[in-house]
Amino acid sequence: MRLEGIIMKFCISVLFVALATSLPAYAERSENWSISASAGTSGGTLETTYRFTDHFHLRGGMNTITVSANIDDSDISYDGDLEFKGGSAFVDVYPLDLPVFLTAGLYAGRQAIDLTATSSQSFDIYGMTMTPVEYGYLQGEASYGDYAPFLGFGYNSTFFTDNSFGLHALMGVAYFGEADVSLRSVGGTYSESEYIQQLVENERQSLEEELADYEFYPILQLGLSRRF
Repeated sequence: MRLEGIIMKFCISVLFVALATSLPAYAERSENWSISASAGTSGGTLETTYRFTDHFHLRGGMNTITVSANIDDSDISYDGDLEFKGGSAFVDVYPLDLPVFLTAGLYAGRQAIDLTATSSQSFDIYGMTMTPVEYGYLQGEASYGDYAPFLGFGYNSTFFTDNSFGLHALMGVAYFGEADVSLRSVGGTYSESEYIQQLVENERQSLEEELADYEFYPILQLGLSRRF
């Protein structure tokens, strides 16, 4: 069973437990909702939290971020733009009567890296010297699955203060999984040639192996919350 399936079943099980235990106390409490805005490695994030009980909270939101970075593979350096955006849903468990929690859930949306590699050098390819005009440049994408399971822990004082505002912090890791890399030569007079296509395919496989070391993405968030 895939990791996202395990985490989804866990979250659903915890949610049912929370529902069952929260019904008797539901009418006795007020201000069970909160909204929060935070920033971090997942980008700008807006979330809503519902407190089922003092120990179980359900949290959902949306995030978006684009990060530019260089990715080096063999002799080729890529300009990469990581896009990480979409929705999310989590179950937060407060095991103690303290504003610290454990959390599990899923990010759903686009997790991908847009790739571009250019060069001003001439290369000897199968005994032929090819210039940038002839071989063009590389363009592609490393795409991950639509879902990224998440595990982490955090601090949220929103429901533990006398006023309606609180501090929200989160640390954990999202599992992006293996990247599916697509790559092509663009703009060269020989971009569609069999020789160039074979070289591009070899590079695609090499890049896919290089990105296998980046299956996990660290999540750090810090923000403010308000309950109501």
